This record gives sequence, C-alpha cells and structure tokens, in this order.
Amino acid sequence: MSAPKRLRGAGAAEWLLLTDGALGRDDLNKLYQRHAPPRAPSAHRLERAQVVGAVIGHALAQAERGHFDALNEVSQRLSKRSRTESSLLAQLELDDALERLTTYGGMRFKKQRARMLWAALCAEPEALNDAGMRILKTLLDAAHSGQDKVELPAPKSGVSRSLPSGASRPQDSAELGKLRHNLKRKTAQIETLRQTIETLQAERASERGAERRAHEAIDQQRDQQASERAQIQQLKTQLKALRETHEQAMARIGALEEQLTEEQAVRAQAASDHEKALEAQRAEALEAQRDWQRERAALLKRDETATQGVVVLFDAANLGAGARRFGGNVNFPALLERLLERRSLRRAVAFAVAPEGVERERFAASLRNASIEVRWKTKQTFADGTTKADWDVGLAVTAMQWAGRAGTVIIASGDGDFLPLIPALKALGTEVEVAGWPGRLNQTLAERAARLITLDQHDVIAS
Repeated sequence: MSAPKRLRGAGAAEWLLLTDGALGRDDLNKLYQRHAPPRAPSAHRLERAQVVGAVIGHALAQAERGHFDALNEVSQRLSKRSRTESSLLAQLELDDALERLTTYGGMRFKKQRARMLWAALCAEPEALNDAGMRILKTLLDAAHSGQDKVELPAPKSGVSRSLPSGASRPQDSAELGKLRHNLKRKTAQIETLRQTIETLQAERASERGAERRAHEAIDQQRDQQASERAQIQQLKTQLKALRETHEQAMARIGALEEQLTEEQAVRAQAASDHEKALEAQRAEALEAQRDWQRERAALLKRDETATQGVVVLFDAANLGAGARRFGGNVNFPALLERLLERRSLRRAVAFAVAPEGVERERFAASLRNASIEVRWKTKQTFADGTTKADWDVGLAVTAMQWAGRAGTVIIASGDGDFLPLIPALKALGTEVEVAGWPGRLNQTLAERAARLITLDQHDVIAS
C-alpha cells in the first residue's frame, strides 16, 4: 500500500508521530532489520526512539530519490494496525465520522490516537483527510511548544476536548530536561560498558586462539610422526611389489617385441590406407575445382537475363539433431525437392561428420542418388580430451564461392554463426534463404533471411 496523498509532502515530524504511536516494537524491529545496512547494530540493542528514527529517516531519504518501497512498507504496517479505526470511520456518516475524531475515547491514548489519525488520513472523503491533518498539526505544534494538553475543536457541537499532546508526559519542562540528561548519561555508561565487554571478549578470544594453535602444533607433530612411520612401511611394501613387477616385466619383454612387430605391420597398412584416402580427397578437390571452372565458364558465356539457379547447403549435424526430436532421420531427397520448389538446382552439398564405415558409405550413396554431394569430416580428439568436428567454415567458404554466381543460396541450418553470410552474399547479388527446425533457429538469422522454411515431421524418415 502506498502512503496517503496528504502525507506525500509531509516532513519527518508527521511520520515520526504516527509511526511511533501506532506501531509496536515487533513491527518497528522488522522494518529496521529489512533496511538496515550490514554493519548496523541490532534493533534489540537500540532504544525505541532510535529504531523509529532510523526506519523513518531511511524511508524518507529513499523517497526523495524516487524509491518508495520502504515508505510503502511503513504505510502497509500502519494500515494493518489501524484496521479497527478504519472500519469504525467507514461505518459512520461523514458528519459523525468528523465528530468521532475528537470524541473517540481512544484519542486520549497515544496508540489509539495515532491509529485513528492514520485511518482518517487514508479515508476517501477529503473532509476526513483535512480534519486528520489539522489534528496532526495541532498535536505537533503542542509538542514543539511543550504543552501538556491540547484542545481539539469538535466539528459539530463546538465542544472542545482536552487531550494529552502525545509529545510530552505530565512532568514539567525542568523535570523532562533532567530525565533526558539522565537518559543520555545512562546511554553513555552502557556504551562504555559495551566497549569494555567487547575488548575483554577480544582478549579472551586471542588467548583461546593461542592455546588452540599450541595444541594444534602438538597434534600436527604427532600426526607427522605417524605419517612418517606409515610411509616407511608403505615404501617397504612398494619395494617388494617393484621386485615382483620387474620379474613380470622381464617376462613380458619378449611378448612385447612380438607385438611390436605386428603393430609395425598394422601401421604400414594404415599409412597406405591414409595415403589412398588423401589421394581420393585430392581427386575430389580437383573435381570440385573443375566443376567450379566449368560453372565459371558457363557463367561468363550465359545471357545476362538467364536464371542463376539455386545452391542448397545442408548442415547435416544440425539438421540431424532436430530430426531426432521427432524420432527419426532427415529425409534429404524430399527436403531438397521442398526447398527448390521447382527452381533450377545449381548444386546441393551436405556437410556431414561420421567415422569411416559401411553406414557412412550407405548414407553417401543415398544422397548421391538424389544429386546431393556429400563432404565428410571425422571428429578430432585433442590432448585435453576435447573433440571438434564442425563444418561452419567449410559451409561458409562454399557459400561465398557461389556469391554472384547463384541467384539463391539456401542454408539448411539454424546456427547463428552463419548470420554474417547474409549481408556478404546479398552484397554480391545472391539472396539467402534459411531452413531449420523450430526451437533450433537463431532468431536474427531467421528474421534477416530472404525466406524462412520451417521444417516439421513431414521432413523426417522414421528410424
């Protein structure tokens, strides 16, 4: 709940009078603990007036900076404690409610008086707000002038009531001054005793720390001796084990020599296979270069108005991860036909990651039958155990090779790393379309593409 309108411009005095009168110590302690800084003293160590001053001072300071949370919390607790008085005023006609402000028996007591004033300030009729503010101002003026009693005019009968001001007790000013002086002196004595106790506690803690460190040093020395004895015994056991291991190692040397001969033969075969694979890659690269040269020659000879066709680049790993959510694998031939939409195909390339084997060859054969070229990578394992096998750079390089040569490049991937390709290809006259699975599409990539094709279960073959 926010503060009443009539109190938004009020000063600290009004808020202090209402809060100190209406709220109990538990409410004040909770408000203090919520907003006190970390090193502030506990609320239980402070006088009531100190807690009230800290709570209201913090709330008003925050309100001046435009933060009203603390002030609203104070208002909420005041309203909660004033529910009885608010209910009473709400049941009365306006004239009766105005009269009740000065005839209410509880107005003679500090707590009920503060709660009745808060209820009047929060009521909807502005006349009740005005009356509450007048009584509040009268009480504050009486407190400032040192009056013991204050006359509150009755709105209808004209009969005024004499109430305690709430700011002073029945003693005279001289007695109040003595009481305040004694209170300050007692507070200073308590603070001195507190500091003395803290000093003694610190000294005792230091002595206990020294004793604890001495005991710890003795225990550490004993533990070290026990550890040394255990190490000696362990070394003896290890020596015996090493002798046995040496005998076993000598027996295994002959077997290892035979195994080494076999491994050398395997390595030679692996080197031969690797050389064949490299030769196949060189042939593939040479064929790609020849294809590019043929495309370039055809492009140079073509008519300016001739269609440039479509190039489709599949990020197989990205698409496969999305297809597995639908319980199957990507139907690449059907997907290619859907992406083209009867447009002329210049080139379709799938960038895939898989180890060599029968499954890889079967997958490549099915894609070649659909006029899709497959480029392979094998996962690389580094010394720290991490692996890497992505085609981001390879796909981007292939896309840029078709810049200005193809009318459209379709990137079948939702990876946001391909976002820079869109302006780069467009600057060279090639539009970029994007295809991907919902939930795996980079939002900016999808927004900047010339066309977005969202994949669904119809693009999946059940596994």
